[in-house]
Amino acid sequence: MNLKTNNIYTIKLTTITPVSIGDGGVLSPLSDYIYDNGEICLINHKKFEEKIEEIYNAGNEEIITEYVNVIKQDTDKDKTKTLRSFIVDNLGVENWKEELCFSNTMKSNNRSNPRDIKTCLRNNQEPYISGSTLKGAIKGALLCEWLESDIEGKEEMKVFADSLDIVYHKKSIERKYTQLELNLYENIENTDTYMDFSLFKVTDTIPFSKFVLSVYNTHRVSIKKDKKSGIPITFQTINKNQSSRFDICIDKLTDIKNEHLTFLQKDDAIKILFQKINFFSYRLMYEDAGFIREHNSSRFREHIFFLESHLEELETLSKKPSSTCYIRIGSGKGYLNNSIGIPLLINHFDEFEKIVRAYYKDADPQKFPSTFTVTNDESQLPLGWVKLELID
Repeated sequence: MNLKTNNIYTIKLTTITPVSIGDGGVLSPLSDYIYDNGEICLINHKKFEEKIEEIYNAGNEEIITEYVNVIKQDTDKDKTKTLRSFIVDNLGVENWKEELCFSNTMKSNNRSNPRDIKTCLRNNQEPYISGSTLKGAIKGALLCEWLESDIEGKEEMKVFADSLDIVYHKKSIERKYTQLELNLYENIENTDTYMDFSLFKVTDTIPFSKFVLSVYNTHRVSIKKDKKSGIPITFQTINKNQSSRFDICIDKLTDIKNEHLTFLQKDDAIKILFQKINFFSYRLMYEDAGFIREHNSSRFREHIFFLESHLEELETLSKKPSSTCYIRIGSGKGYLNNSIGIPLLINHFDEFEKIVRAYYKDADPQKFPSTFTVTNDESQLPLGWVKLELID
């Protein structure tokens, strides 16, 4: 029995691209915000409802019907001025920004008709990154590193790949993927025992300031064709170059069952963990950059510059324990961010092809992924990249 106490590590997190951790919510330009000179002004619903009630009690009993009719008429039209016009014309509020909106605005990178905005995790308007999001990303990175660099992991990857020769519809693939995770994180011979990864706990970040939020339109961009693919999605994001802190706690009171995870019991566990994360992130950036260079690098100079500016550092960091790592989290990730995507692509392409055909019927595995998500501005940045640094 290992009697060492828990190790608690404080980590500085810095966003190096815009980051959005979705909370399932949506902001509508017909009820929740007004676009004004490059800014998103958020409606204070309490004040808005109080104003409608005031006008209703003053004798205009049709005010609610008027609002509903305005929304119905403008559902498929340019919504830039819909809510503002109703507030000014129907509610008689000229100074709407001061009277009916919150003081914090969000910079908007939208250059077109306002759309529904997918909101990010917030606590009293202050955004944060959940511990479950960070832990999930770390688990995926560790699984990829295990499948690529460990003898047992490589064998498990081969068993997984060989099993696709028999059946490879979606449900079967998902069951086999779950089994891969269990083979690393759980003692399969005794399923009543806890998972090894329960020894590893991650807190939420300290909330960021509510003033660091922005709004980005994003597009799935086709590499093969000179056009954008699909409907733009608009995200509320934490700006790049914003920092916060969180804690990673490693329970050292119980021996770890899986040999590949025994590094968590070492004194430099966090630095070894960061090295393994960097291994995955390097693979991911390397494949993304190579694919863009091969197919259409001239169109995505800013995007490929971002990737290549981090590759040399990541390659170095992936070769030894480190106090720094890079990892991608939240919205905007593609298939290769899946922890088995890269091991399959590199070492088991025939099976990679089967999975692509099972999930993406019209896709060409030889040119997959053929699209990636970028911000719809000059930077063309991917979403979700953060830098983690150990605070001594």
